[in-house]
Amino acid sequence: MNILHLFFISIIVSGSLYPVFALDTPQVCDPSSQPPRGRWPSSHIYIKDTDGNMPFFPLIYHTAILHDDDVWNTSTQPRIVRVTLTIQNQDGQQVFNQTQSLQMKACSGPESVKWRFVPIQIADYTAKVSDDRGNVGMTFNSMLDATKSQTVSSPLEQLRFGIDSHGVVCKQDLQLVIKSEDDSPACVKSSTATILISQGWTSSRIINNTWAIKQTAQETINLVDDHMGEIAMNKNGTVSAIETISMHIQNFPAFSLPVVFKVFYTNGTLYKTEQIPSDNIQPNGYYKYNLTISSTDASNVFGEHHVSAEYNGNIGEILIRITPPP
Repeated sequence: MNILHLFFISIIVSGSLYPVFALDTPQVCDPSSQPPRGRWPSSHIYIKDTDGNMPFFPLIYHTAILHDDDVWNTSTQPRIVRVTLTIQNQDGQQVFNQTQSLQMKACSGPESVKWRFVPIQIADYTAKVSDDRGNVGMTFNSMLDATKSQTVSSPLEQLRFGIDSHGVVCKQDLQLVIKSEDDSPACVKSSTATILISQGWTSSRIINNTWAIKQTAQETINLVDDHMGEIAMNKNGTVSAIETISMHIQNFPAFSLPVVFKVFYTNGTLYKTEQIPSDNIQPNGYYKYNLTISSTDASNVFGEHHVSAEYNGNIGEILIRITPPP
């Protein structure tokens, strides 16, 4: 009589049983299929114009294409890799935030993504690309186009690029209007904008990115000193003061315009201008503004400071008195 013997071989690791055939599954990607170690390559973030030319210095009201050709899936499983581009202007205000998603095979790369960005002011910008491997940034500045030739994308294209309806840029001599029914943008001549407003197609138009609103209730801006100040004397001789100002915009219309704060030294000269995104304002129009004034000259800090807040053509003002510590 023949006896059939069955054998099952297992390996014990940390008290668990693993069949030998499980060892054939790779736990990490092969190094040859992975991004090189060390510094981020220049292909991780760079700028071209719409024709693919570089180097390119972005011009205001022109479309710039930001590229990332260094997208990798370092996982042993196929998955969606998300890459986010954020751009801030020189005042620290975020002007662009868009995420691209790529379906990638396991242990694959590099792949490419790109974004379209239209600067609307002469400014210094900071761009940052982020993915699950980390983030890398670059700075660039936009310049005035001396030829004044406009190559701005259409309003619908700008919407697809992630630009808000109220932030759409129109070609020269055209004005942006927003359709009342569905908040969609259009670029029209000034005479056409007037007709559309009279017909009720739109209740607003933007002239050079400044709102001209036809309103039923005018908003007003009230500023109140919370008297919660702090004084700091730094070792380098700098004197700093912090005050909190409560702002309330009555009949607050939630447009994409920023609230512009201006702070003046005690001698009347402008100390700083700061833009607060309207998204930071509560729906009821309330906002806490933290005012910081620093100077090596104490006379610039202690005394009365003129502070103003402007929104949609309306201005609120207040005098803030900062007194030296006893």
